[in-house]
Amino acid sequence: MRLLSFLLFFSILFAGDLNMLLNKIEKSEDLSKKTMQESAGISYVITRYQLDMMQAKYLSDVLKHTIIGYGENRYGITDPWNSYFIPYNTVGVRIFLDNQELTTAKYDNALFLYSKIDLSFIDHIEIYYMSPTYELSPEPAYIIIKLYSKDAKRDEGTRIATSYGTFKSNSQVVDFANSGKYNVYTHFSRDYIGHKTIPYKDTLLNRDSLTYHYLLSVYNEKTRYLLSTIFYKQHSFLGLSVDGNIKKSLVWTKYLHFGIDHKFNDNFTFKYSLDYTNDKSVFAESPTPVFYSLQFNIPLYDVLIKGIGKVHTTEFVYKKTTSKNKFVTGVSARFKRMDYPTIKLNSYYFDYEGVKRQDIYTAFMENNYQYLKNAILTLGAAYSIYESDNINDRKLKQYKIGNTYLLDKNDVFKLFFYHYEFGIPPYLISTLLGDSRNIEPQKTNVFIFKYKRQLNSSSNIEGIYMYAKHSNYLLFTKEGLQSIPEPMKLKIFNVRYHKNYNIINDFVIDASDMILEDAPIKKIIRIIFLNTHRIKKFDLFESLVFRYSKFGDSSKRGYDLNGGVKYNVNDNFSISLKAQNILNKRYENGYLTIDMNTQERDVITTPLLERSITLSVEYMF
Repeated sequence: MRLLSFLLFFSILFAGDLNMLLNKIEKSEDLSKKTMQESAGISYVITRYQLDMMQAKYLSDVLKHTIIGYGENRYGITDPWNSYFIPYNTVGVRIFLDNQELTTAKYDNALFLYSKIDLSFIDHIEIYYMSPTYELSPEPAYIIIKLYSKDAKRDEGTRIATSYGTFKSNSQVVDFANSGKYNVYTHFSRDYIGHKTIPYKDTLLNRDSLTYHYLLSVYNEKTRYLLSTIFYKQHSFLGLSVDGNIKKSLVWTKYLHFGIDHKFNDNFTFKYSLDYTNDKSVFAESPTPVFYSLQFNIPLYDVLIKGIGKVHTTEFVYKKTTSKNKFVTGVSARFKRMDYPTIKLNSYYFDYEGVKRQDIYTAFMENNYQYLKNAILTLGAAYSIYESDNINDRKLKQYKIGNTYLLDKNDVFKLFFYHYEFGIPPYLISTLLGDSRNIEPQKTNVFIFKYKRQLNSSSNIEGIYMYAKHSNYLLFTKEGLQSIPEPMKLKIFNVRYHKNYNIINDFVIDASDMILEDAPIKKIIRIIFLNTHRIKKFDLFESLVFRYSKFGDSSKRGYDLNGGVKYNVNDNFSISLKAQNILNKRYENGYLTIDMNTQERDVITTPLLERSITLSVEYMF
């Protein structure tokens, strides 16, 4: 054994740089290369070593480096497209773990739950702006976030980690992986995320959160069993409050996902999943009302709401690949059940009269046809029937048509059209915000032109132009939640340069210009620089995120400078230091408040990711 070790060591020295060889080995084991799907829209792949080098602890660390961006709503909950008093506005976003969708019955998705858990169990992440295939979800999606857990064979053993940072933020993590007839990967994490409290009127606004997460993945070549549970407690910032003078504002959520993904053969796959949610919200304010309920027609001083939700999803998919066709079709059924057993407003109890049942039946078909040696035609359609107990049934459709043309081995052109239709989340139908049963489904038409050029073996550049019309979008007014029939128009210009150097090191520049018509926000510019690199035993990253927004005649801007270093003491032990928003110049979100007596308006501003430092230690055995 010693002789073999000596010969191996000698051969490595003779062949060249040891770090270069190790980088090649790590690159060859990159699982992201095996899962990435082609997309006509904007797409990102955050590899294992990028996640590791940039010390991406939470999903916010990833989203802020994309065109989606990171945002939080009035409840302190992750909601990139938060909108005034709508509790959760990020609709049409789907999040997946190991190709199983994580969802909730009431809120359209589970992004807000998975955004504040430790990401160290993740091998790589894929993000798509425009869904690459209808087989992913029975419900429409124009943003796809796919998380892939670590591989038991590659990460066999036990890992423990802990961290401590500014505002008393801290986390503890334990992982275990074992390979065999069935591979087993399990993960437990506890995360307390602290924030700077904001003095306002007679209170301190708080959005600290505490999250426990347990993951168990058992799988072989044909079948994967996945269990993911979350307990989440959130100080919900402004919550329901209009004027911001809060006495108490808390949200608790218990969540469970169990799923089975089985591959019968090369053509047929079957999926089943259960998503269960149990939540409780408490809001109290004195002396003015928390909120004026349009549904119950009373001012609210004290609110207690308990809710439950279940989602059962079953899907069958058939795939067939020939020399010129890649054909996919499938059917799915999703059964949502939800209720609010407790609705206490002030000192009175009310019955929940909103949607308690929603069944979704979807059939889809799509094909990629190679009609020329260097050209592919894409056609796809999906048809969904929504049956509910308290609103009219809906029949919604999606379709797409596109062409991909390879000018040569280095140049690719794509031209696509997408059509989406989707309803509002069940929690917004007949709630404290008013009766929204008759709101029309939202409709979106999107045209995309994409050009990608491979500059050389290690670098590429791509440009994207996207034009969209979005009708019946939601807006909260004094009359309640309404849909606006006049289309909101959106234009996006995106340019992205990526250079991979020294095998696993990456340098990225991403610039986007988003122009909106007939919307409160008129323009958003994002410029992102990201550099991840390894120097001997040190993994380093530097990033800069710039954002500019224009609202009518006013505008604001901010930039977020981040950096970190990880020292790999040996193969089993590492120490990391990460700094975030170093210059304290990050873009600040604004939250509107209205004095209920004088109707005077004010705006509370805060950087969502404050200036902070985090120290982490990791040990594997």
